[in-house]
Order: sequence, then structure tokens, then C-alpha cells
Amino acid sequence: MKQLLFSMFLISFLQLVCATEPPLYPYPAPEDITLEDITPAAMDNLRQPGYVPGMQPGEKVLIVSDRSVDPLTAEAFYLAAWRLGASQVDTIMLQGRLDVTDPTELVLEIFEKNPWPQWVWDAAAGYDRLVPLSFVNPVNLMDAVNVPGVGWKNKWAHETDTVFHMLWNTHQQRQRLAANKGYPGELVWALIRKGYNTMRTGRKFHLTDPNGTDVTWSLDEQAWERYNEMWGDIVNNHSPRLHLSDNPDMKGVFVSDHLHSGRIPTIELTIDKGRVVKVTGGGKMGDYLRTAFEQYKDVHYPHFPGPGVNWVEYAVWGFYPVPGYEPLPDIPDMAWSGKWWTYNIDLKAGIVHIAVGTTAGGYTAEFTRKHGYPVHHKDFVIYRPTLTVDGELIIDQGHLTALDDPEIRAIAAKYGDPDKLLKQRWHPDHDPRFK
Repeated sequence: MKQLLFSMFLISFLQLVCATEPPLYPYPAPEDITLEDITPAAMDNLRQPGYVPGMQPGEKVLIVSDRSVDPLTAEAFYLAAWRLGASQVDTIMLQGRLDVTDPTELVLEIFEKNPWPQWVWDAAAGYDRLVPLSFVNPVNLMDAVNVPGVGWKNKWAHETDTVFHMLWNTHQQRQRLAANKGYPGELVWALIRKGYNTMRTGRKFHLTDPNGTDVTWSLDEQAWERYNEMWGDIVNNHSPRLHLSDNPDMKGVFVSDHLHSGRIPTIELTIDKGRVVKVTGGGKMGDYLRTAFEQYKDVHYPHFPGPGVNWVEYAVWGFYPVPGYEPLPDIPDMAWSGKWWTYNIDLKAGIVHIAVGTTAGGYTAEFTRKHGYPVHHKDFVIYRPTLTVDGELIIDQGHLTALDDPEIRAIAAKYGDPDKLLKQRWHPDHDPRFK
């Protein structure tokens, strides 16, 4: 009996000693960047988030973080909310999916599934504002509703009257917050509106790059009318949705080796009449697409002109010259939120990405749950594009020509040297991961 008890004790002791403790943000973060260096940018983000109302004094704020997010970032948003007059600020720390590091698995397991337990959503419903530092994708996974006078809104946020801050488009790791310190908001929004106006008035688009991308498409008023009916007159760089046309006409070849979650083997997407008709290469992601396209070829998702999950949802480009919108240092075992914040740079000036799938920005979420179909939304990025719109050069080998526009430079001159403020600070040729 004593021998049995001793053996049980020894096994328990060894299990305790040998247990692998999940790391707390095991990624490079410059120690010389202090809390006071990054809090101003966090305050700016809470004040002017862009696509949802800015924070107001008296709000109750919930910050959700995880162990793959820089802890100083969470502290900066905590302090920023207090300085902006919050009545209560609480933080939830999740372990997060530290086991998921592969770029394709990150898309399938995190981007296309809800990574938060239900109790987090239940808790968040009691707050005025939810600030998700831990990556979550509300746009494609959660039901969208059209609110009269507002347009698109996340259904959960609408029903709970909680502002979903959607930080997944703002890149909030320490280096990025520090780099954005003091950057003029007027200049950022001038570039956003200029890019949006080009999309809104453009009809014929032609995209190429040195790796073999050569794609054309058009936008018609019908697609814009349907987009505005669903989303309202939202000013952003994901407008409109190509599948809202009765006859999508995108055709050509799109070549990429990057998802928002990291690098994959080169994938070649052959496109005709707005759908991907052939997938070449792509490693795990290529295998997944070929299987899914065949398996769901007869399923007709709402808001799409025909069956299948191989539709091109949109083709868009980034408007931001803001410092900090570049990949962070890569770590092979970087997980979940950490890796997503590293590579999700589609807002950066001159970068183009296309989305393939059938999410319609959350308008098909109910359909997928009801019928047991998966969410489909895959983003593929290119870094050296050349884009013309109605014959006008918009991006020249990765350089956004709007940065040279006299009107934009005049706005920049109000805040400093236009050459410095509008300089594209990161170029893929200078980063060995993007050679």
C-alpha cells in the first residue's frame, strides 16, 4: 500500500515538474518602448476608431487579451480608457490557442471559427465597449444586420448595445503603437477618402505584379447599390463586393505566397467570371481550397450569383502610409493573435489583397449555422502590385501614387515635412521574408 501511495505521489510530482508552462508573449518587444510611449496612440484609437463611434466619458470598457499579445499593449489600452473618462475598465486574459502556429491552420481554426468561449461574450454584453486585443473575427463569423440610418452592424453588438471596437484592423502591438504616436488623423482620413473615391467612381481595374499576377475586373452601379443597401455608405478599403453584380467579370491569374497569418508556398489562382476555377500549388491551403471547391460546388450561399464557395468577394488595396504598418519580427512558434498582428498589414499603402469565399461580411453566418456549412473566407496578399483604374496609375510597383498628390501633400504640410510624413517606410525588398 505504501509503495502504491509513493508511486502515485512520484507520478503527480513529476507531472507537476515536467508540465510545460504556456509562455507569456515570448516574442521580441523593445524594452526601450515605455507605457507612456504607446498610451497616446491607444487613446487616439479609442477616440477615433473609424468604423464605430469613438469612446465617450462614462463608458464601461472591457479589454480581452491573451498570452500571445504584448502585455504592455493591454496596459496601454487600459490606461487610455481611464484617461478618456471611463467609469469602469476591466481586462480578461485568455490563454489563447498557443498550439496553432501554422498560417493555414490559423485561418481555418481561428479566422473561420469563434476562438472565444461563450462566457466572454456573456460578460462583454454588460459593457458599453469591447476592445479585443485577443484576435477574433466578428465580421465574417457573426450575423450582420442592416440598421436603418446606420447600415451594416454586427448583430451581437446591436442587440447588446455594445460597441465592438474591432481592433483587428489597427495593428496594436507595442512597436506599432509607438510608431503611430502623434501621426495626424486628418492626413490618414484624407488618404482613406481619396482611395475610397477611386473605388467608388472607378469602372475598369487592371492588376499585375512581378510574380505573374494579371487580373482585370469591373465595378458597376448595380454592385454599389446593393452594397450600400447592405452596409450603408461606409468609407473603407473593402468596398464594394464583386459578387453583388449579377455578372461578375474578374478574370486572369492571381499569384501569392502570403495569407494575413503568414507565408505559404506560392499559390496560383486562375479566375474566370468572378470565381477561382483552378488552384495550383499553395501547400496546405491549396489542398484545402481544391477539396472545398469540389465538396461545396453545388451549395448556393445567399448574396452570391450562383453556387460554390470559390467566388472572389473583393479585390482591394491599402491607403495608409502610417508608420508601424509593416510586419513585425517573425518567430517560428508565434501563435494565434501574435502571428495575426504580425502579418495582417493589408491596410498599408500600396498593398493589394483579394478575398475568396462566401461570407458576405457576416450576411451568410446564419445560413452556415443553419445548414452546417463552413465559413469560407481566404485572403491572399501581394506586395509589389501595379494597379490602374480606368487607365490611371493608382499603384506603381507597390507605391501608392496618392502619396504624391498635391492635395494630400498640402494636408501633410500642415503637420510637418510631407516627404517624411508620406514616406513608405517599409518595402518588401528590404525584408528577407518577402524576397
